[in-house]
Amino acid sequence: MFIILGIIIIIAGILFFIIQTFYTSEQVQGGIPKTELLAIQKYVELCAERELTNAIVLLALQGGRIYPEENVIIVDTSPLSLGFEISKSLIPSIDIMEEDLERYMENVLSCNFSTFENKGLSIDTEIPTLKISINNDQVSADLIYPLSLTRLESSTRLSQFKVSSPIRLGYVYSVMRGIVAATEKNPDAISLSDLANRDLNISIIPYNDTVLLYSIGDVHSEEKLLFVSAFIYDPNTAPEFVIDAEYVLRIDTPFNLDLKVFDKEGDAITYIDDSVFFDINDGKIAFTPRLPGEYLVAITVEDSKGMQTRKQTKFVILK
Repeated sequence: MFIILGIIIIIAGILFFIIQTFYTSEQVQGGIPKTELLAIQKYVELCAERELTNAIVLLALQGGRIYPEENVIIVDTSPLSLGFEISKSLIPSIDIMEEDLERYMENVLSCNFSTFENKGLSIDTEIPTLKISINNDQVSADLIYPLSLTRLESSTRLSQFKVSSPIRLGYVYSVMRGIVAATEKNPDAISLSDLANRDLNISIIPYNDTVLLYSIGDVHSEEKLLFVSAFIYDPNTAPEFVIDAEYVLRIDTPFNLDLKVFDKEGDAITYIDDSVFFDINDGKIAFTPRLPGEYLVAITVEDSKGMQTRKQTKFVILK
């Protein structure tokens, strides 16, 4: 009987030791309660998420760059990266945008741990490093932010955190990249009709004679996003032609004139006149006058983009 009772006591002691060890290991790490460590981890992730969101908003407003080094214009004192210039795409790649976000976060991330330090916990930080991934529906980051935690004789470390911002940067960027690709294919055709059914606010803002600003707003992300990109176009100029101020003709004598037209961009030319004597065909004026008198005629040449030049000449028809 005593032997059985002794065995029971020994087993109970072993079970108590196991349970106590398990309980302690679950609740304490390096002498610091795990509930406190979880609170610190959650706080760091929220702190980093706020900074990441700020970084994304800034990056989008500046055309996909936080630290532009080239292919940039200044709009209202702020840098704006080019998405397109004359005939080629300049929009930053996803890799470049991720690198800018990482650089920004590593420079500015600094969480205030005073709430925890006021409870007797000493927290020493090291420089953070991140690996950021831009996805269609969110921007995520693996954050290495070494924290050394000390209270009295107890100490431990935290370093790895998961951060995400529910902003559809990848989706908005893909739409802007599509606009750039369409413009690169045909710079003269500016149309947003194919994008009208998307759940985005897309607009074109003329900035000056050669620059258009494309903006894509996403009001469906938790944080409103506006991606702006600058497109530089080769300025279209009106065609030029030479014509004398006056021509003297005689009745029943054929008259022929080839208009010499120059268009810098090589656009197709349309000829318009208000004469009752002739029409201009492929730049050629040919007719035989029948009525004497003086006649003012306006001649207009217009390119395929609507730019035109108008000049007036006088036909003096003698008997």
